[in-house]
Amino acid sequence: MRRPHTPDLTAGPGTTLPDSVLADLMRDTGASVGLLYLLPTTERVLRLSVVGGVSRQIAAPWARIPLDAAIP
Repeated sequence: MRRPHTPDLTAGPGTTLPDSVLADLMRDTGASVGLLYLLPTTERVLRLSVVGGVSRQIAAPWARIPLDAAIP
């Protein structure tokens, strides 16, 4: 049974922290690992921002991914 979504208001009214969003998405989809990437406006590289279900050491090879990389 899924627990109802409760927004995390610790970042301020009307905001939800990215790690809370990733945790909710992983729970709702049954995923065991989740990675959230951000695209800085001045770069052509995705940067790993939030990791769930695996240590950062294991995710380290995927910490920076060029936009033209041939990976999913």
